[in-house]
Amino acid sequence: MLLLRLVHQQFTDELWFCVRGKLLKFTFNDFVCITGQLSTGERPELSTDQKDCIAKKFFHGRTNITFQQLKNRMEDYKAPRRGDPLQGVKLASLYYTLCVLLSRDKRTKINPDFVKWVDDFQSFKKYPWAMESYNLTVTHMKSLMVGQPKCFNENKAGDPLYEKVKYTMYGFPHVLHV
Repeated sequence: MLLLRLVHQQFTDELWFCVRGKLLKFTFNDFVCITGQLSTGERPELSTDQKDCIAKKFFHGRTNITFQQLKNRMEDYKAPRRGDPLQGVKLASLYYTLCVLLSRDKRTKINPDFVKWVDDFQSFKKYPWAMESYNLTVTHMKSLMVGQPKCFNENKAGDPLYEKVKYTMYGFPHVLHV
């Protein structure tokens, strides 16, 4: 229902909602406070040393994988295995980042650079994921709402039983539940 309260935006990187007659602004700073993600930093340099990469270990060398394939591999992974436990941590970190912070349709291909980034784990942890997640969330929410209140009201007028609209949200829209 909050999406129906989305109002005209002055800035492209903010969301404004009208709730009970009051305008409420949601910004990147609010996003960072709620999620606890790092708010600063630029993309760190990516190391080219990728001897033991997760693409080889978990995906037969492929980097063009879907979210569903990542999820399946994560579910198949059993903790006490022989080998480097850091590989399991990398897989879990990639899963969390891509399936929670940057969530999309499960059939969508994952950016191959993100699969490469996780192998340089220190750089992966310093990467500004909060900004990536916030931008994806805001951009997608705004694109969803183009013409939606009018469309909802027209459908409601034509069918009194019409009560809700389904949306597929990308990014991390759960942050707005707080």
